[in-house]
Amino acid sequence: MISRLRLLSLLMLLAVPLTSACSQPKGRYQSAVIIDAAGAPCMKLSDNRESRRYHPRLSVIDVYEQGVDGAVSVWQQNYADQGVQPMVSPDDCVASGALGSNPFPIFSVGKRYTAVMSGGIVKESSRSESRVYRGHFCMTEKDGKPYVHQVQFDKRRQVWAWDACGAATGSE
Repeated sequence: MISRLRLLSLLMLLAVPLTSACSQPKGRYQSAVIIDAAGAPCMKLSDNRESRRYHPRLSVIDVYEQGVDGAVSVWQQNYADQGVQPMVSPDDCVASGALGSNPFPIFSVGKRYTAVMSGGIVKESSRSESRVYRGHFCMTEKDGKPYVHQVQFDKRRQVWAWDACGAATGSE
């Protein structure tokens, strides 16, 4: 007869794979890089080993305006609805109209924005793993023209460095 301790140990060993299947994979949420492309944002994947080896297929790209009452969607491109999900690498920059997307709206100077690229990668196991790449940006002016500024987290102050964007239009 199996002792209670052994039975409990056996049940725990069987439960570990079940609980790990429900947990989110390491690296599901990653940073996006947002650069200026002639006064409009251009979104890229973070350049890391995974994004170099497994180029994700994009399902949706969203841009939100951050305000005091939360985030409001100002632009979206849904590739999943089109049936063609483009594969991107860290070298690719998704700009207005790129990859068959609709044009961006005009982003306002001093406003806070968040870009989110959602998709998935397929590793050796042939199972798709979700990935979400997120970055923050604002529009500033440089030489009298609109310029995209990526907002980074300031580890020293423990806040997002929105102060480089000018007038505050949302919460920290």
